[in-house]
Amino acid sequence: MEKKQEKLFSKNYLLMIAVAAFAYTCSFMITSTSPQQCIALGGTKAISGMLASAHTIAAFAFRPTWGRLNDTVGRKKIYYLGIALCLSATAVFFIATQIPVLFIARIIFGAGFAAVTTSNGTIVADIIPKERFSEGIALYGTASIFSQSVAPGLALFLYDFGFNWVLIAVTLSWLMCLFCGLSVKYNEKEMLKAKAEANVNSQKKEGGFFEKRALPAAFTVMFMSLANSSVATFLPLMGIERGIEGVSIYFTLSACGLFCTRVVGRKLPRLLGENKVFYGAMCFYLCAFINLIFAQSRWQVALAGMCYGFGIGFGFPLLNSAAVRSVESNRRGRATSTYMAMQDVGSSVGSTVWGMVANSNPFSVVYTCVFGVALCLVTSYTILLRPKAQPGEKTFKELLHLDHHSHGVH
Repeated sequence: MEKKQEKLFSKNYLLMIAVAAFAYTCSFMITSTSPQQCIALGGTKAISGMLASAHTIAAFAFRPTWGRLNDTVGRKKIYYLGIALCLSATAVFFIATQIPVLFIARIIFGAGFAAVTTSNGTIVADIIPKERFSEGIALYGTASIFSQSVAPGLALFLYDFGFNWVLIAVTLSWLMCLFCGLSVKYNEKEMLKAKAEANVNSQKKEGGFFEKRALPAAFTVMFMSLANSSVATFLPLMGIERGIEGVSIYFTLSACGLFCTRVVGRKLPRLLGENKVFYGAMCFYLCAFINLIFAQSRWQVALAGMCYGFGIGFGFPLLNSAAVRSVESNRRGRATSTYMAMQDVGSSVGSTVWGMVANSNPFSVVYTCVFGVALCLVTSYTILLRPKAQPGEKTFKELLHLDHHSHGVH
């Protein structure tokens, strides 16, 4: 008799996916519009890049502390603290009329965002059934990717009416995060207590701010964040430089590509193996940046967006799952913070470096460099994660045979 699988789509799980979508929407809306607001206040492209880096440097600095506090003080307390910080930062954005005030707001926002996303990711890892862990993490990971696809376009639309309209939308999104968090009910105290006792009995040490087992995936995703920062921060400026109107279609089409990966690809890693799915995703990912190197029209930008959506829709969740699936529950806070801290490093370095490159070079040079970073991503996965990836249950030929057989029966 087949063992019945535990339910994946619980109320808590769906609420945490909603939190991820709202939280990352806030982040990407600010990331997409703050460069234009910086320039409107008299800044340059380089300063715009540094402004984005202020957010990610703050997030990176605080993540290890948030991760450890998640495993000691509790997930939800740090989660609520993060929302309070983010709402405070949004209030500072409302009154920012000088560039130094924008930097202060971005730093507070980065610290709060790190607290929210670290806690949220840890809660998700707690509540997913063990036998459906990879699938659950993959679905959760697409919430942030979906936000990256939709939020910049929405933010640019609202920015046409004024930066305050963007901030109103961000405030409402943080309030939705608070509501969803209050609705999540699970006994984290008992779980952490039981795991801590088990570790004492087995003489395992609890110390450390980082989780070593998450480092291979974290190092690899750093390259993805480094490349992605060129899109989230500078794509609108590329459109202005090249005279391409409606570049927000990139984000719309990448959202469509992402949606397709969830419709057709939710179980592909389990069926075909993680390596086949990841390398296929990287083909699309690399094509996206090739298109951006040469794009001179709206349809080329749209094609790049679709390829980008396919690439991160299949690739990012696999890295997320690899970071936390083998870690005990009382170390998941640190594993999550380790993984996300390296994303912060990639975003921070990328925002600064791409801003400096764009300040004195055309965007064709910027995206040629980004393409090189994407190749580094593939190389890192091949060396660090490919040998550890989960194999598939069936080959392509077996799947085709099964599909043909099922049609024949019916």
